[in-house]
Amino acid sequence: MSIQLKLLKILMSIFLALSFLPVTSAYSQQSLNPILTLHHDGAVKGAVWNHEKSQILSWSFDGTARIWDAKTGDEINTFHHAESVYGATWGKDENQVLTWSLDGTATIWDTKNGEVLVLLLHEGPVVSATWNEDETQAMTIDSGKVMRVWDVSNGEVLIKVESDSPVWQISGAAWSHDFKNIVVWFSDGRILGIESDTGETIFEFRHDNAVRSVRWNQDDSTLLSISADYTVRLWNIASEHRPIILRHENGVNGASWNADETLILTWTTDSLINVWDARDGALLHTFKHEIGEINGAIWNNDETQIMSWGNDRTLRIWDIGAETELIQLSKIIITDAIGKSDGEAFLLWYGGELSLRNSENGEEILALIHGEFVAGALWNEKDNLILSWGTDGTIKLWDLP
Repeated sequence: MSIQLKLLKILMSIFLALSFLPVTSAYSQQSLNPILTLHHDGAVKGAVWNHEKSQILSWSFDGTARIWDAKTGDEINTFHHAESVYGATWGKDENQVLTWSLDGTATIWDTKNGEVLVLLLHEGPVVSATWNEDETQAMTIDSGKVMRVWDVSNGEVLIKVESDSPVWQISGAAWSHDFKNIVVWFSDGRILGIESDTGETIFEFRHDNAVRSVRWNQDDSTLLSISADYTVRLWNIASEHRPIILRHENGVNGASWNADETLILTWTTDSLINVWDARDGALLHTFKHEIGEINGAIWNNDETQIMSWGNDRTLRIWDIGAETELIQLSKIIITDAIGKSDGEAFLLWYGGELSLRNSENGEEILALIHGEFVAGALWNEKDNLILSWGTDGTIKLWDLP
């Protein structure tokens, strides 16, 4: 079965499951109509503004990435792939766009005339692509088997890391913030550090099972990794000491540092949200939903509260210091949620609806009815615009009153 077919089946199953939810929320106080609706010919996988918020870049299962005028909705340019576009990103000066696709290509396009500037060919579907800092190189992963760093001026492969087994796959890769190193992680538990100038391996760490995600801390001295071995680990790259291990009784669905990286928030398959001391691995606080997996959790702005949501169809807000539940919203299977920059409200989405809610009491401020399943959403920096996209092939722009 192709990756494209698998992805479409996953989206279809999610939509069918969520279609049993009511179209409008029981908490609705006021609904809002979009000021702009943009149309692809298939489910939209993602969308992002340019720096000035004057244009929108979107990519879709219809095999295209497109640039739109954010005021008029006019289609400025369309970039065609032979199969679904897995992702896209602006270049720094916005004269270029990098796209990657299930057709086995990563492509750099001229945003003015739509011409192909660089075509990077792979043996399988490209699931990830990122530029380096000065956009002279691009890092790609194809089919979970090969990570490559390319010289985009001539298409030469500078670094190549392959899975050495037909069973184990490359699960992901990420540049360090200074772009001097690359971390690559595998389904066999390995984490490799690669020097980006030479391609040499500079460190190797290992979990006891598949590594699901890895992220650098702000100064690139430490890695935070999540594994199917029920642990989250902190690896000090310069130290030969063993990692700090945060052990869980069951699977870990996610983890994140707080702003100063002294705390770590984790959420699990067994209904738990935990707060850990990042310096010594001590468990500081635990919060629990009654049943089901926790699908997401985020800190509030001053890190005194945590918002979590799970398969028990609830969203909850917890007071960390008092270890008490402040708010519970029920009968909602939430896809994701993001906070407003001033901390006064949060945006969540589920099924075909987005809901803007008050952070103090959880009451709904606005209901945004998108249509079919909402795949994602973004605030702008001023928190007065919301961009959403979904499986109905639309991107919608909302102007908040």
